[in-house]
Amino acid sequence: MRNPLLTFILGGCAPKGSNPDAVREHTADATAAFKRDAKAVAQGVREGWTRDKSVDINSASREQLETLTA
Repeated sequence: MRNPLLTFILGGCAPKGSNPDAVREHTADATAAFKRDAKAVAQGVREGWTRDKSVDINSASREQLETLTA
């Protein structure tokens, strides 16, 4: 039984008429972008865990909230 969502996702990865080399190149580019983005997310989480000061955003004062970085 074919999964329609999987067919849609995989079908959208490569334009019609693409040759196998173009599909492989597109897949390699997408994989590299995913790895880069995942690494950036992991770095952001790591930075958040190692901060000295934490702020409870539900009860923080305006001054405390203004000390947060984006």
